[in-house]
Amino acid sequence: MVFVVPKALAGAFLFCLKGFMAFLGKFSWCPCPDCGGFYKIRTSRKIIEKFIEYYTSCEKCGNKRKFVRRFEGVVWPSPKMNEKDVRKKYSPAHVRAALQEINFIYHDKKQLMTEELDKLELQVKQLRQKLKSHQKEYDLLMAIAAEK
Repeated sequence: MVFVVPKALAGAFLFCLKGFMAFLGKFSWCPCPDCGGFYKIRTSRKIIEKFIEYYTSCEKCGNKRKFVRRFEGVVWPSPKMNEKDVRKKYSPAHVRAALQEINFIYHDKKQLMTEELDKLELQVKQLRQKLKSHQKEYDLLMAIAAEK
């Protein structure tokens, strides 16, 4: 499977991809055809400067697959850029030409952040329960101390 990423995408996409790989290490946009699980990156290798192979395995069934990516340009602005710089660098024609890639990056990153937010919300819920339990233990000890 080969994904071609236009020049308008590469820099930001590499930034996004590096963060995405370090963050979750999986291809969240490519479900396994056998079980619907997601492919986790096992290893990768740079073929040439802008051409990378990823060796993956499905998290659910273990199905193995190779993905190949070619990076050609920048489509997504750096988070450090202000609106003026973004408007200067990205013309309307440039953005229209890269709409498919922009949508892909947006939805993929949104899905990854939503999954991470769900995990964090679960952790908060568990910590709130621990805190409540801890408070009950404390209140019990204080009640015992107050008895005659």
